[in-house]
Amino acid sequence: MSGDLRKRWTKRPARGAEEEPRTLETRSAKEPRTLGISGAGENPWTPGIFRAAALLAAVFLLSGCASKNAPSGAEPPRGGSQEEISEHSPRYDLREEVPELPSHYDPREESLKLPSRYDLREEISMLPAADQGDLGTCWAFASLAAVETSMAEEDRARLSADHMIWQNGFGTGTDGGDYGMAMAYLLAWKGPVLEEQDPYGDGMSPEGLEPVCHVQEIRILPEKDYEAIKRAVYEYGGVESAVYIPADFGKTGAGELEAGEFWTGEALCYQGTQEANHDIVIVGWDDHYPMENFSAKPEADGAFLCLNSWGSGFGEDGYFYVSYEDSQIGVYGISYSGLEDADHYSRIYQTDLRGWTGQMGYGSSSAWFANVYTAQETERIAACGFYATVPDTSYRVYGAVLPEEPGGAESSAQPTGEEPSGEKLPEKELSGKEPSGAEKRSDIESAFAERNLLAEGTLSYAGFYTISWEDGLFAEEGRRFALLVEIDSPGTAQPVAVEYGEDSRGGNRRDVDIPDGEGYISFDGKSWQSAEENGGSRVCLKAYSRSIEKESRESNGA
Repeated sequence: MSGDLRKRWTKRPARGAEEEPRTLETRSAKEPRTLGISGAGENPWTPGIFRAAALLAAVFLLSGCASKNAPSGAEPPRGGSQEEISEHSPRYDLREEVPELPSHYDPREESLKLPSRYDLREEISMLPAADQGDLGTCWAFASLAAVETSMAEEDRARLSADHMIWQNGFGTGTDGGDYGMAMAYLLAWKGPVLEEQDPYGDGMSPEGLEPVCHVQEIRILPEKDYEAIKRAVYEYGGVESAVYIPADFGKTGAGELEAGEFWTGEALCYQGTQEANHDIVIVGWDDHYPMENFSAKPEADGAFLCLNSWGSGFGEDGYFYVSYEDSQIGVYGISYSGLEDADHYSRIYQTDLRGWTGQMGYGSSSAWFANVYTAQETERIAACGFYATVPDTSYRVYGAVLPEEPGGAESSAQPTGEEPSGEKLPEKELSGKEPSGAEKRSDIESAFAERNLLAEGTLSYAGFYTISWEDGLFAEEGRRFALLVEIDSPGTAQPVAVEYGEDSRGGNRRDVDIPDGEGYISFDGKSWQSAEENGGSRVCLKAYSRSIEKESRESNGA
């Protein structure tokens, strides 16, 4: 999409005069990092560190998950082408009828009137409710069930919770998890894979499976924003959320389910202060659902229809209602709002396999961040992906092709929008001398100064977004390129999402190797600092490419 069209639909907050960059104050990796923004005693321009331990009221801590035979007791978790559809389908999208709308058009801006009752089961073919058994895996079942409801009708199939549990890189297994782990797994293109390729509970998970689709956008909805939840269900499919399950909920007897007992269709209205301990999927609502149906009487009618992961023997074929007055429903809501065919992009470049586990910044809502990658073939860099840590985040995305070798006299980079000639890069004699940190930083800053604006806009919700552009950034095989993002996230002092080498979940950290990244952060877009060397972190900024050969075939109708 052109920049002009994007500007018609988005706005960028006014910016004050930029201040001079300050000296970076580093910390030892062994020193404790303060939860939240930089303390009063710290240099306000030091990249502040925020571990995502309280991300939008859903704390990313490892914990148990309510299984159907143990609904409480364990510490609660913290936290393609589309078929023809009707106007009232949850997958109806105004962008399909008005192509000039920006990729991140927000339906909240239109006067879409939601019905008082909505049931996703009446709109699409839902798969039978899955059964997690006695394991703490509700987080995986809920996230994948939500993804399944967002898939095109002809593509919808059971996705493998087993693969998400064992191949997510956190190493927690069946001992619990959270939606942050699910997001990281999906956004890294590790999955989803089909259930038939990696069946649940068989004690093994094969390597090398390819995802059946790619999740490219995940929205984190505002806390207890029922209007946003309903719109997300109506527009995109199920919304992952969480509830607190009391020990005796939904059973004909107390304690664990015994022989002869069965799950009832009891509706849930928990009004206590316990944290959520079970992930579910919101798939509809009824504003007139009778309050008399709840054992803990709410003050008014109205409830969400939710899909559970305790099999079809629970509730109404695996579904139950949760009152609008429940204290935990909607505290967090995750909408898997952007799915694409697995072959839409040729390649993903990334360093943050475990995703958003912390934040960095300079004590201001604005900052710059960048990642440098090496092109694996002659290709067009077609899009990037990053996190908006708060709602109403504005951004500008830039691209640059770096000189052939650090310290080179001139860059032979192709201008933005001009396809590469296809000629082999000239060979240059290497000095054998590794550039110093200052020399490398100077080279990076010089290359970054030659950046070209690719896209800009504003993101209404927090979450992960893929930003694409039509005018290409072309890179020849072996050439280093960079994507840079200028971001402004109102109300936060650390707007840049990063991955740390450790986080509160523990695990084996097998997918985290900080030194192999090449991420940078900046206060003003002029003076840059290594995120790996100065912050012990990786910048969460992915790049997506399309091969020149692939695009040529598509343009010729092959």
